[in-house]
Amino acid sequence: MAGPQSIQRYPAGLLDLLGMRGTGECPHELSGFVLPIVQMDDLYRWQRRVRVGANTTVAPAAAGTFYACGTLDIPQGSIWLVVDVVAKTGAVMPAATGLGGVPVFNVSGRQFALADEKRAAVGEQLWTARHYDQPLIVAPQASGGTFGFQCTQITGAPAVLVSLDLLVIEVGI
Repeated sequence: MAGPQSIQRYPAGLLDLLGMRGTGECPHELSGFVLPIVQMDDLYRWQRRVRVGANTTVAPAAAGTFYACGTLDIPQGSIWLVVDVVAKTGAVMPAATGLGGVPVFNVSGRQFALADEKRAAVGEQLWTARHYDQPLIVAPQASGGTFGFQCTQITGAPAVLVSLDLLVIEVGI
């Protein structure tokens, strides 16, 4: 009669994978390959964050209309790292109106969505935001492009103010 079979399991970490026992220190065999690191980027970048924002009035128009809020003015020799995007209406939708849209970059005739599409009905405020865990990189070639609000749905004749804010970090290259 055979004895109990060993149970196969997934390794619980690097030391278990290599069949080594740890004592709270990095094994000397791995010291040249495995080192602890601390990300310092965010501490450095925090002091370089800049709010780039603008407003536009969305007047009665057809869905598919682009409303420019501002121009991308990226200094030569720099890039922008977009960290946060917020688009919102200044007030709630008036009676018998509705609005849907998405914040976008409009560069060289191409549009890039910056956040998810949102819709607001009567009595609601349109608000959409996105935080980028890995910053969105905007190169100097995008200078001269615009950022704004792409209207995807419109009901009635709203004339509402839409503000678009970008939190960017300007980094020299």
